[in-house]
Amino acid sequence: MTVQNTLKDDPAIASRYLADQLTPEERDAFEAELLKSPEVAEELEATARLKVGLAHLQDKGELSKLAGQKPWFQRPTFLAAAAMVPLAAIGLLLVRTALMSQPDLLVASPAALVDQSGTGLQLGQTHPIERLRGSSYDLQFTLPEHHEAIELRVRPAAVSTAGRYNVALSQIQDSGASAPVATLKGLQATSDQFVSMYADSALLKPGRYQLVVTPVGSLSSDQEIFLIRVRPPGSETSDAE
Repeated sequence: MTVQNTLKDDPAIASRYLADQLTPEERDAFEAELLKSPEVAEELEATARLKVGLAHLQDKGELSKLAGQKPWFQRPTFLAAAAMVPLAAIGLLLVRTALMSQPDLLVASPAALVDQSGTGLQLGQTHPIERLRGSSYDLQFTLPEHHEAIELRVRPAAVSTAGRYNVALSQIQDSGASAPVATLKGLQATSDQFVSMYADSALLKPGRYQLVVTPVGSLSSDQEIFLIRVRPPGSETSDAE
């Protein structure tokens, strides 16, 4: 069902969404449909800005002054107030829209990775992550030329009694500081104790990364840190770096 059909079946759903009156199930379904209809999302954002502008005038006592004069949408006072409404005032809609529009770099299943047309990415490279002696990195690889899903497989030394692991991927900056880029919780290990995760090759940038793997229900001392180096497409492969 499209957003247009949803609005036709329930004309008040957009207003209830903006007022944060939908149930979690209704909100998730409505937002999922918005992703498929960006033009409707834009109209919804415009409506949110309009409502905030009117509320702003009402709070200042200026809305009643406009009655009987030029139409409110032609009054410079309203236009200026609406244009100056900060994005934070729209709050709920803009935050949700921003979160919805950000694709995931790392996911638990390759089926969750799609291209801009919504087509699932093909699974391309597969890379095992393991402790390597005589190397600064536990994994080094070159990004593919084409957009695809990349499988990363790690076998933690610490075994989780629940068979599940949390992972956190951070990019290491030139200063040595790390910036979190992705987290996954409750990844199920296979029968051979490997844990797989999948990265979007278009979102994984060249650079240095650290992958922190933590068994679910364990102490922080059981965490393992793996160092990864990602090279740009077409670059030379050299594991001796």
